[in-house]
Amino acid sequence: MVSTITQSALLTRASATRWLANACLLVAVLLCLLATLPVQAQPFGMAINTDGDDPQMAPDHLYRINLANGEAVDVGPTGFQDIETLAFDANSQLWGVDDSSNTLLRMDGFSGSGIPFANATNNLGLNATTSFDFGLTFTCAARPPLLSSDTNNQLFSLDLDDNGRATALGSSGDISITALASAVINGQFRIFGLGAGDINPNLYSIDPDTYAISLIGPLAQAAAYNDAGLAFDAQKRLWAITDRTNIGGQNFASQILRIDITSGTATVIAETITGVESLAITALDCSGIDAGGGDDDPGDPGGVPEPEAEGVPTLRTPALLLLMLMVLGVTGRRLYRRKH
Repeated sequence: MVSTITQSALLTRASATRWLANACLLVAVLLCLLATLPVQAQPFGMAINTDGDDPQMAPDHLYRINLANGEAVDVGPTGFQDIETLAFDANSQLWGVDDSSNTLLRMDGFSGSGIPFANATNNLGLNATTSFDFGLTFTCAARPPLLSSDTNNQLFSLDLDDNGRATALGSSGDISITALASAVINGQFRIFGLGAGDINPNLYSIDPDTYAISLIGPLAQAAAYNDAGLAFDAQKRLWAITDRTNIGGQNFASQILRIDITSGTATVIAETITGVESLAITALDCSGIDAGGGDDDPGDPGGVPEPEAEGVPTLRTPALLLLMLMVLGVTGRRLYRRKH
């Protein structure tokens, strides 16, 4: 009788051990599949708090901002007092324009410093005493970089072979464009403009050949703002950071927005440091332009963002669990075999 009970207990224990070993190996296989998925990280942008008033965040510094939660890391001082726009070119060079001296700058992404292009201040060749409130974007297919002015309602092209000199392309009428962004979307090179918040808080499309401006729609859901920065991420999704200082006599945190490029509707993602009116995220990607003009599909309109892949290898939690479960599985099988 005792022998029968003992044998039954041993069989039960062996069965449990075998079940545990098989379960651990099954979970290990599933986690192994998960571990092969791309490493994802939240998108980041470069921005300057030109109008910042937070005593804890030095003004006129270049910051690296987590666009998912608004956390900002100080890169360093720019050396200029009024850089109101940032943009990456196709070679990942960061550029800015200082409104106080009307100077095109190369930005050092490691120190934050701005360096006048061609070592010349006021290289735009514009009236140095006039405030333009610039927006900047680079372009594809040998087109020149584009500047906007929301105080003079003008568009300008930049000649990088002539120290960055700006040439007026004509008036934008009663439309004040405070920020620019461009991208190749489904084979078409597109330029977008963001209207000045106190005048026309809308998203616009700008023809890259004629520079004609067309209304897309209002930034529904976005809070009141003055100026802004605008940029695409690597997934061709449009972002903005809005400057919300001196709104009704009060200063508010800047809003981080995702914008639907088909309607202009904005989704508020987070808030960040005050006084930001610039944004650059990633290098302009000119690949994939359709010589036939592309199609009529405007591409992914936006919405709540998926995290942008960074491609940085890390030892993630699934990988650690995988190692632990593999050890448990092997140990369990050895115990089972030892008893049999």
